[in-house]
Amino acid sequence: MSFYKTQFPKSSVFPKLHMLEKHTIPWLRRWGGVGCGFMGEQGAESIHRWFNSERQTYATMAEGVEQLQCIMKEHFIHITPTNVALEKLRTDVDDTRTHT
Repeated sequence: MSFYKTQFPKSSVFPKLHMLEKHTIPWLRRWGGVGCGFMGEQGAESIHRWFNSERQTYATMAEGVEQLQCIMKEHFIHITPTNVALEKLRTDVDDTRTHT
């Protein structure tokens, strides 16, 4: 930002530049690498399209909580593939608890 202000002293700071400077790094630190794009209009439309596609995948299930849980789990893994390892770890821990 200092480069921009030095090179273009009479220019105003436009909203996207402000977002990059002030909010992107804290966002990435807080949400573990999930990009800010998910919060914008384009990101929301993309998620909506993806959910509709996944709904077709689970169309044989009765609509309700179980179907939504499956779709949400797929979405969780889709946006951050490292979540697959976390899910496996959680499942292994749950299996250990039920078999003791």
